[in-house]
Amino acid sequence: MMKHSPLLLFCAIMVAACLPADARSQAATPRANMNVTPLSLSLPSGQSATQMLVRNQGEDRLAIQLRVFEWTQVDGEDHYAEAEDIIVSPSIVRIEPGQAQSFHVLSRSEHQAGREGRYRVVIDELPGTTVARSGTAQTRLRLTLPLFTGSDTVAPASPQFVVQPGKLLIGNSGGRVLRLTNLEVNAAGQPVDLGAEAALQYVFSNSWVSIPLPIDTACSDAVVSVSALAADEPIDAIAHQDCS
Repeated sequence: MMKHSPLLLFCAIMVAACLPADARSQAATPRANMNVTPLSLSLPSGQSATQMLVRNQGEDRLAIQLRVFEWTQVDGEDHYAEAEDIIVSPSIVRIEPGQAQSFHVLSRSEHQAGREGRYRVVIDELPGTTVARSGTAQTRLRLTLPLFTGSDTVAPASPQFVVQPGKLLIGNSGGRVLRLTNLEVNAAGQPVDLGAEAALQYVFSNSWVSIPLPIDTACSDAVVSVSALAADEPIDAIAHQDCS
């Protein structure tokens, strides 16, 4: 079973942009360049297949492998295990420069009403696709795309925000996964630096994630407000402060 943080999932989509600054300066710009559409996949109830397109916008032939992992969340931590009920066809291909390949994402079983299935489709560039230039490092591409099944049969996400000393807890009492971007926290009208944690957070139903905060953010007379985009819709809330 694999376990990654939300930041690593975001980095997988952004590829080299999430490397440390010193690593980026030493790495050659990848000559392989994948363009994937769409960036999020869904299989509503009654639908057993969908499609995605991968285009090679680089200078070299691109060899890639596609796999699907079941995605769960336990105590705020993301976990991954190879999926048995979702497949991608074809799973290994070579794409010539300027060409595109269509992929079928197929469900082997019927969706269970009232339950949202959560998966990650992982696209890996295979070794040997490109040759590193002399004196440079080689960066192989990896993209991960979220895939949700049966989301139309469950209640919408419902976020809650609780501030405790040293952390912000984000909960979701709804049925669908809560996807937050552009997360901002203000205490007494002053912004709190969240670093990379502000970029992207997924919170499963009846679950929570924890984001570090300065220890003095909570349990003062200051109002702590939270704003974000949830599925591209704005959220503005006052966080409950738990000082117990």
